[in-house]
Amino acid sequence: MKRVLGIVISLLALLTSCKDDVQSAGSAALQENEKVVVCATTLQGIQSMLDTMANLHITQTPDSFLLGEFNTESWGTIKADVLMQFACPEGYRFPDSTQIDSAVLYIPYSTWFGDGQSPLRVSVYEMDKETFKYAHPYTSDLNPTDYCSMEDSTHIVVDDQTIIASKGKAIQFRMKDSWMDKWNGLRTFPNQTQFNEWFKGLYITTTFGASTALYITGPTLALYYHYFYKDEYGVWQRSKEQAKYLYANAEVRQVNHYSFQGIDGGGKKAVIEKLSEDTTTNYIVSPAYVYTVISIPMKDYITRIEEDSIHHNESNKSAYMNKAELIVEVLNAQQENTTYAKPAKTMMLIRKDSADNFFLRNGLPDDSYALYSNLITVVDSGNVYRNYYLFNLSTIFQSELSRYNRNHEYTGQDTIPMVLIPVNMEYTTAQSSQIVTKVKIEQTITSTEIRSAKHVDNPMDIDAIFSGFYTGPIK
Repeated sequence: MKRVLGIVISLLALLTSCKDDVQSAGSAALQENEKVVVCATTLQGIQSMLDTMANLHITQTPDSFLLGEFNTESWGTIKADVLMQFACPEGYRFPDSTQIDSAVLYIPYSTWFGDGQSPLRVSVYEMDKETFKYAHPYTSDLNPTDYCSMEDSTHIVVDDQTIIASKGKAIQFRMKDSWMDKWNGLRTFPNQTQFNEWFKGLYITTTFGASTALYITGPTLALYYHYFYKDEYGVWQRSKEQAKYLYANAEVRQVNHYSFQGIDGGGKKAVIEKLSEDTTTNYIVSPAYVYTVISIPMKDYITRIEEDSIHHNESNKSAYMNKAELIVEVLNAQQENTTYAKPAKTMMLIRKDSADNFFLRNGLPDDSYALYSNLITVVDSGNVYRNYYLFNLSTIFQSELSRYNRNHEYTGQDTIPMVLIPVNMEYTTAQSSQIVTKVKIEQTITSTEIRSAKHVDNPMDIDAIFSGFYTGPIK
């Protein structure tokens, strides 16, 4: 009776080189041409370089919004503005004699990035040109002037506000009387679509300060009003002051807009040129600023694996990838970071040609092209901290090996570019396990410095274990 040989090797981690002697794995049961070959090696020759990822569109799904401007000597300036709609209390009706006395915009912030003692001036404009569609995927590189003309008539606050982030928890604006006249003409709130056309939203930006960015949450527009009513004696009375609150919440759209002045106004490309002068270090800066692309010479790797594991294409053997671990070492996790930016807590490594579609379509992690790792911290025997992301590329390698095994030649891409992108994960718990339900591009400011593929002492490479084994029948 013929059967297929299945061999499980449990001591792969102990191997440091290719071994034809597999007696301990049951070689007495194998013919000469049926021996298993197991190899452990380091795959070198990776290339890594900085990239703007100009074609990567960042869809807007933040839990908080970045507002402000921050400048560093290392990677220039990030400026963040917010455009927002407000949820309509559909069908709510003001009493007929209502007079809106004042309107106040409250913008709470949960924390800040940068120098909490540095002044930041904030201004507010009404969106007068376009509004947002709820189901449309808006990205961080939209142009605010498509939505707001920025004319004097759209500047709707009595005074811009200059704040010191560390001395408060919210920004408060009083709206102009001329703007309230618009609201005094409203008695019944229409449906949300009609309301969005009537009140398209607000554009919030900063006009001074380059050292602070706020993380704002839950902006609220408060309309304070009074009305008249007849008391039990038929005498007209003025009501106490009432308030109607409108919220910028998940029922409507808010979009963070990022702009990058770079270094001396040179833009992203100038930043990348400067950072690339240090060939031993690569950088990833969020949100949507600087990325690192890792190019894997897959054809060279597959050729080597085949030669080492099945000895020049023996027709009765196939190669299998047991492990392919890429360690991305983080250099600035333990440093006193003068830019105040910390490394990303979670990093995704995804095929570059799949990145844009992945985020536009709300993709989930997949070992065949989109992997993620939390930042890992360990302490070695010398009490030295090491910080790194760990990616197991074995599924990607095995896919390419399977292609080779079928065709006896490599027909895939010679080089596979993959990009490192800071992400934020959402989870659900099922049967005591956490399952990823959503992957969002990180929209807080992070700065991650990693050891590059050109580092002299410890370059980026892949620790690999692979095997070649007999695939034919045994009598």
